[in-house]
Amino acid sequence: MMIYIIFYFIVFILSFKIKKDKYTIFDYLLITIIVLFSGLRMTGTDYFLYHRLFNNLSLNSRTGIGFRYVMFFIKIILNLDYQVLIFLVALVTNVIFYRYFKKKTNNPGLAILIYISAGFYTTSFNMFRQTLCIALILLSFDFLKDGKKVKAIAMWIISFLFHSSSIIAIIIYLIFHLYKNKKIKFRYLLAFVILGLLFYNPLFTFVITSFDSYSLYMNYNSTPGLGTCMNVFVYLLITLILVIPKYKETSVDNYTIYNLFLVGVSIMVLELKNYLFFRIAFYFTILLPIILANSYENHSFKNKKIESLLFYIALFVYYLFYINSFDGVIPYNFFF
Repeated sequence: MMIYIIFYFIVFILSFKIKKDKYTIFDYLLITIIVLFSGLRMTGTDYFLYHRLFNNLSLNSRTGIGFRYVMFFIKIILNLDYQVLIFLVALVTNVIFYRYFKKKTNNPGLAILIYISAGFYTTSFNMFRQTLCIALILLSFDFLKDGKKVKAIAMWIISFLFHSSSIIAIIIYLIFHLYKNKKIKFRYLLAFVILGLLFYNPLFTFVITSFDSYSLYMNYNSTPGLGTCMNVFVYLLITLILVIPKYKETSVDNYTIYNLFLVGVSIMVLELKNYLFFRIAFYFTILLPIILANSYENHSFKNKKIESLLFYIALFVYYLFYINSFDGVIPYNFFF
């Protein structure tokens, strides 16, 4: 646990040195620490799962065909170790997220700290294939916004070949990109949640039979525990207290980010039925750091010192709670 606390406080200190758009020595130091801490780890449930797949490599395994060929290329063609795969995934994933947070918020240091605090970073220790796909999807929509359609489509294809469930995110992201000047209607989200809970069984069956990546959940006990229930409660609380009030005031430029996050929270509610839906919601809840950082930046403080102190304490407490309850990343094992 101590190494996570040390890591957190290093990120915490450096986060105050990070400015929007402009890259300084502090940016390169922070991203290097984040990449190394993830890329040189030897921990996480998916770490060991993919290690076994890597050692007994078969191009017919359930892993996305694109990712299988990446493993094949690293192991057979380049004759490199499994840790190289982990490091490359950590490098690409975290550099893209870092770049995205720098562009999308006026307080990127805080967004990066929230990325760590809210568990997205340590979740990528397990769900690293899916998290890589999320990063590529975010990058694709940056390309699309800049008119680089070929690059955007290439990112979509790679994401789908790495993790077939990414097609869900690509379609929903694309819908909100096309209708970026529209706010989502809350009644539609409520209807989705109610229908999802009422028709959970056919919905669950559809997901696990449609995507090979989730087929193992057919016989997997993914009944949510207290930690999952608390996580859903926290997200609902954040949505009601912080997100929705700011959503009503936000500019058109931020509609897409808020719309996608609210879709993610709606899917999260289905976690109360099955933990599987956490993985689907993750494609959209990853935008929370941007929303919270912007909310904090635009908040009118009555007593800034006290409110800021409570906010940062809450981030740290949630970070400790999350890595203890969800990720299976304790103890941390270092490559060296």
